[in-house]
Order: sequence, then structure tokens, then C-alpha cells
Amino acid sequence: MSAAPIPVADQLAIAQQVARSHQLLDDRRCDELVDDVFAPGGDGFEPSADFGFDAWTGTVGLRAGYARSLARFEAAVHITGNLHLAAEADGAVTASYDLQGWHWLASSSAAGARPADFLLLGRMTDRFRRFDAGWRIVERTLRRHGPSVAVGQLPDWLTGLGAPTAAAGGLR
Repeated sequence: MSAAPIPVADQLAIAQQVARSHQLLDDRRCDELVDDVFAPGGDGFEPSADFGFDAWTGTVGLRAGYARSLARFEAAVHITGNLHLAAEADGAVTASYDLQGWHWLASSSAAGARPADFLLLGRMTDRFRRFDAGWRIVERTLRRHGPSVAVGQLPDWLTGLGAPTAAAGGLR
């Protein structure tokens, strides 16, 4: 049984959530990111995110993971493109898109204007479900393109960024 086509209004709402999630991330608004973009938890759904170097589950885990990670960056910019939406028979929608993640580490010894410490190119896959408050991410997974980052070098604490983890079973 194939899934029904995704109505245009839903396509736009999901695309807006994808863009909003990365704007909130780059603005370091972790609580708002978790509250407004991820599923609320309960009702059989616990939101999760797997970035390869770490995986977080539940709203408390997402808040802590994002806050802990973002504290180690001076700045980051995430640029998305090539968004593809696929309806699933159970009513969920999978959004996959390419991602450029430019990162400046807080611990860098260079002062003032400087190039990014590393650039990650990858594919983000978000599994969305509709809740009373609208479309929300129930599962987010990052897989990098290529064997490592495209530019620069990862700090040790990010080893595995964008690589599959033992916890990652892939999207349902």
C-alpha cells in the first residue's frame, strides 16, 4: 500500500520546520529548538537525534545534548538544500536534505576574523509526525558525505560525526 500524496500546505510546513530548526541551532536557542521543532514526547513517541559522535533521546536528552555541544562552538552556520519529502504509509513524512555545516570552535587559539575550523557536508534525515501543534521531528539522523569532514579537522570530542553509531538502526 503506497502512502497518499503530501498536501502542499504540509510540504510547506515541514520545509519551514527544517529551516527553522537550523536557524534556532545557529542562534543557540536549544530550548526553543526542542520545544518547537521536535516531538513533545509521550504518546508512544520519544524524539531522538543521532549525529554519529553521540545520540540523544527524549526532550531532556535533546536539550542536554544540544546545550553541551553548542557550548564548545564560538559559532556555526548550517545551510540546507535538495529537500526531498516522502510520505510513509503510517502517516509520517521523511524529509531528507543535504547539509553544509560550517563550525568555529570556542577553544581555537586564533583571535579575530579567521576561517572556519571545519566544514561538514552530509545528509540529514528527519522523520516527522503531525501533532496538535503541527509537524514535529520524531527522529533526526546525520550521515556525512565522504570519509571525513570536507575542510579542516574534527576535534577529538566529535570523532564519528556523521558516521553511523551502534545505536543507529536507521529510520523506520
